[in-house]
Amino acid sequence: MFLLRIATVLILCLAFVGCEPKPTPPVDDSTAVQKERPPLRVWIVDAPELEKELLIRWRASSDQALAIENVSSKDLFDGRAFAFDTILFPGNLLGDMVERDIVSKLPSQVTMQGTSPSSSKSTQPGSREESSYESQEDVSKNWPDRFRNIASYAGKLYAVPLGSNAIAMVSKGMDVDSLRELQNNMAMPQGTTAKSLELWESWLRSIESVAEVSKSEDLLSAKIEKAGELEKQRLVDQFLWVASTTDKQRRGLFDLAKMQSRLKEPEFIYSVKVLARLARLFPEAVFSSAENAWAATKAGPKDSKFIALGWPAASSRQNDSQSDSPSEADVNVQVVPILWNPNRGLVASIGKGTRQTSVSIQFLRWLSLPEQREALRSVCSRVELLADQPDRNIVRDDYQKYSVALNRPVLQDGMPWSLRLVHSLDYRETLADALMRAIRTPDQADKIMAECSQKWNELTESFGKDKQLSSEERSQGFQK
Repeated sequence: MFLLRIATVLILCLAFVGCEPKPTPPVDDSTAVQKERPPLRVWIVDAPELEKELLIRWRASSDQALAIENVSSKDLFDGRAFAFDTILFPGNLLGDMVERDIVSKLPSQVTMQGTSPSSSKSTQPGSREESSYESQEDVSKNWPDRFRNIASYAGKLYAVPLGSNAIAMVSKGMDVDSLRELQNNMAMPQGTTAKSLELWESWLRSIESVAEVSKSEDLLSAKIEKAGELEKQRLVDQFLWVASTTDKQRRGLFDLAKMQSRLKEPEFIYSVKVLARLARLFPEAVFSSAENAWAATKAGPKDSKFIALGWPAASSRQNDSQSDSPSEADVNVQVVPILWNPNRGLVASIGKGTRQTSVSIQFLRWLSLPEQREALRSVCSRVELLADQPDRNIVRDDYQKYSVALNRPVLQDGMPWSLRLVHSLDYRETLADALMRAIRTPDQADKIMAECSQKWNELTESFGKDKQLSSEERSQGFQK
């Protein structure tokens, strides 16, 4: 019996050894993580035309899903939760974004370019391969000043600058010698505000003497009646462009010693009157977008007379075959080299609340690459190429003249008139309403601007004078 029990135990042991379970195949961790990873949340402010191109190009570069939400700047600060990982927005909103603690300082990894990690599907966001950098350099050191200015606040980078268009005057069939002299006056240390006003008056009188202003009154009234938010903001930008030429000492929009508005000062009142006279001469241009106003100047009949403030749009890929050639360039088109930056170019930042910092960094690095810039610029003029990128639009005579002016070593960037302090939209809205009234009744410009100046002071008091002073200084690049 004892031997029988031993034999039974031996048989059971041999059975277990012979039936050893097969090893479990290894789990592909990257696939599991990929399936669980939420989409990268991207907000686009005031640039819905970018959505389709971004989705197509990112899908070809990464398996990471992209969830895009288009938002209007007017509704941006209405109490909503800022549930995004990255955000693309006009640079004039950077002060609000920083002071309201919505975006983070730009991580150094974003601007480190060179032998960069692959952005193809074989290298997934957040992987070990993505975090290794070799032969890198900080490309932000090569950005032009206007790029650094639009992406910086208090001397620190908070965004990737996708574009930083400056407003210029484009003219066709008009004598602009007085304005060229105005530009020289601005550049000379001994130049004065009085001289600037004298040159403006000389030029405007010469234009008004040959223009039929009365025919524009009805069109102007219609434009004012139909003006929406975009048209009003265009008025603000054009007013600030004019103000940058009359405020010769660059004292700016605020007296920083008292944090009081300077809009009632003579140079700003005169700037309003200049804008009102331009609106009567060229109402279509004043109330059109920057790109459309520029295009209308160039597209008119050969003997037409036209002036506009704006910048040229790049030709889309579909219109490449129709782009101007040097032989077709319109030599009557002139670009007056007086430029002021309204900070309407687009910038991209990482949200303070993101839980996908690594992927957000990868997205901004990808977004700032030359091939992305070229593709996005074809649908949005507020995206620019990098300085060393070949530009097929340079064959256009007007575009070439603008580019030469924009890339001069010395460019008046206009930070004293940037209006990028926190709650800037409230100041802009108040100013826009005043400009609309002043264009209707330019003889009351003094009173209207005095009232607007008082309303600005009331806004400053309501938001906190010390807070607004600090923000205004920081918006101009002062570290504090």
